[in-house]
Amino acid sequence: EDYYQLVTAYLDVWQRFKELFPDISENDSLTVPVRESAFLAGRSVLSAVGLLLQADQLDSAATLLTLVTDHNYYPAQQRHDALLTQGRIAADQGRWTDAEEIFEQLVKDEYPPVDRQGYPKAEILNIPSIVVNHYLEMNDQEHAQQKANWAIEYYNGLVEDQPPSPLRVVATRKLAEMYATTNQYKKAATLLETVQDSTGRVLDPARAMIADLYVTQLNRTNDAVEIYKDIIANGDDSVSIATSYIKLATLYINGEQYQEGRNYLDELKSRFPMAGQIQAQAQRLKANSFELQNNYERARQEYVALINEYPTSPQALETLVYLPEMFDRMGQQALKEQWITRAEEKLRELERDYANRQLGAQASSYLGTFLLRHKRFEDAIKQYQLLREMYPKSTMAADALVRIGLIYENDLKDKAAALEAFREFLKQYPNSSVRPQVEEQIRQLEKS
Repeated sequence: EDYYQLVTAYLDVWQRFKELFPDISENDSLTVPVRESAFLAGRSVLSAVGLLLQADQLDSAATLLTLVTDHNYYPAQQRHDALLTQGRIAADQGRWTDAEEIFEQLVKDEYPPVDRQGYPKAEILNIPSIVVNHYLEMNDQEHAQQKANWAIEYYNGLVEDQPPSPLRVVATRKLAEMYATTNQYKKAATLLETVQDSTGRVLDPARAMIADLYVTQLNRTNDAVEIYKDIIANGDDSVSIATSYIKLATLYINGEQYQEGRNYLDELKSRFPMAGQIQAQAQRLKANSFELQNNYERARQEYVALINEYPTSPQALETLVYLPEMFDRMGQQALKEQWITRAEEKLRELERDYANRQLGAQASSYLGTFLLRHKRFEDAIKQYQLLREMYPKSTMAADALVRIGLIYENDLKDKAAALEAFREFLKQYPNSSVRPQVEEQIRQLEKS
C-alpha cells in the first residue's frame, strides 16, 4: 500500500505542475519558473515509472511515459530517457516492431551519443547490439546479418569521425563485438588491441575481451591465461579483474586442476568481498568443483553456503532446484526428500515475500521448474498459471504459457489443451521471438 501511495505522491507533483501552468504551449518560450517546474514534474513522472517497472506494471508505466514523450516543454534528457524506456517496455511485451522503431529513432537522433560533459551515452551505444541479438535469439539469420551490417557501419562511423576520446574507445569496443558476432574473430581481436589509453596501454575491458576470444574462438587458451593473470596483477578496472578471476578459475577447474581453480576463487572473495553478484557465481563454481571430484559432502556444504550467503541470487534459486537431483545421484534418499521439502518451502517463501518484484517472479518461475522436474505436472501448470496472473506483462509470463503447452503435449499427452495454450500464446504475444517455434508446434499437433 505504501508503495503505490509513493507512486501517487509522485504523480501529485505532475498534477500540481499542470494546475499551475494550465495554458502552457509547446511553442512557448519558457520562463525560468515554468522550465524548473517542468523539470520537477518530468522527474517525478519518471520516478513513478521506475517504481511501476519494479512492480512489473508495464502497461501503467507505458501510459505515464507518454506524459513526457508527447510534450517538448520537458527537458530533452527526460524525453530521451522516457523514449528509451518506452522501447524497452515494448521489447519486454513482445512488441518488437514498435521497440525497433523507437530504438532506431534514438540512434539517429542521438548522434554522436555523448552527454553535455562529453561522456558516451552507453544506453544509446548498446542499442545496435540489442537489435542484432534480438534477431540472433529468434534464429533469424537474415535479419541478424542485415542489422549487424548496420551496427558495424554505425560504430565504424563513430570510430572514424571522432577524435581520441572516451566515445571513440567505447565505439571501438562495440565495433569489435559486432565483428565477433559476425564470426570475424581475428578482426575483432586485432581491433581490440587499438583500444588504448593515452600511454598506449590496451584497456583492461578490451584485453579481457581479447582473452575471451582466444579461449572461445581462436584456440589460444594459453595466451588467454596470461592475459587474465596480468589483468589480475596489474589491471585497474575492478570489473575486468573480478571476471578474470572467474575465467581463470573456470579454465583450471575444467582442466581438472581443481585446487588451483579454487585458489583463484578464494583470492577473489578476499579482494572483492562486497561484490555479491559475482561472489554468488564464484561460490556456485566452487561447489561444483567439489562435486566434479566426487566430494559430495563438501559440495553439499558449499551449495548450502551459497543458499545461506546469497539467498536472493539466481545461483541460489538454481541450486535449490538442483540439490535434490544431486542427492538422488548420490543415493541419499533421505537428504533428497529433505531438500525437496526445503527447496519448495524456500521458493514459495521468496515468491510471497518478494511479490510484485523481479525476484518474486524469478522464484515463481523456478518453482514451476522445480515442480516439473519432480513430475508434479498438474502442480507445475497451476504454478505457471499463478505466475501469469501475478506478472501478466512480464517475459516470464510468456515463457510460462509456452511451458504449460509443452507439459500438456509431452507429459500429460493432452493435445487439445496443448493446442489451446499455444494458440493463446500467439494471440497474446504475436511479436514474440519464439513465435516461429510455437507455430511449428501447432502445425505438428494439428497434423497428428
